[in-house]
Amino acid sequence: MESKDEKLLIIDILDGQTDKFGYFINTYSPLIFSLVMQIVSKKEDAEELTEDTFIKAFGTLNKFQSNSKFSTWIYRIAYNKAISFTRKTKKIIFDEKQIDTVSISEADDLLFSSNDESKNAERIKELQQCISRLNDEEKVLIHLFYYQQYDIKEIAKIIDVSVSNIKIRLFRVRKKLYLMMKNK
Repeated sequence: MESKDEKLLIIDILDGQTDKFGYFINTYSPLIFSLVMQIVSKKEDAEELTEDTFIKAFGTLNKFQSNSKFSTWIYRIAYNKAISFTRKTKKIIFDEKQIDTVSISEADDLLFSSNDESKNAERIKELQQCISRLNDEEKVLIHLFYYQQYDIKEIAKIIDVSVSNIKIRLFRVRKKLYLMMKNK
């Protein structure tokens, strides 16, 4: 369904046809759950946070501004809920100053270049293990940019930071993954 059609559905829902909200639940539940799982890791918590996201979206639907996509808006709600949920369990993996010593070409060479299929499969497995050790916000960036293929502008809206900040964060997380893979 196009964004324009979703906006019409929202108007209908706000006019009292609340059963039409089921479209959004059916369409976006898997995506929201997937995003939340990248942050909280426990299925039960992700299910509850996904439900909480839709409850909040329904309750604040009148605040949706049609200058962005509904998916971007609801992803932001989910992201904020999941980050709030996990703020208590932050962990630092290694000294952040090490990141500055890595050149981006070094990181890209290790992370992205190989013509050997067996090495690629092994590298992907290692990379997934390293991604699981990232902090919550970094996992979300990886998930949205590389897996969901959101553009940087949409990610900036979801996370509520500037486009340049997203670029810097993606740049740094690639360097961090490089260090994690090198130190395995």
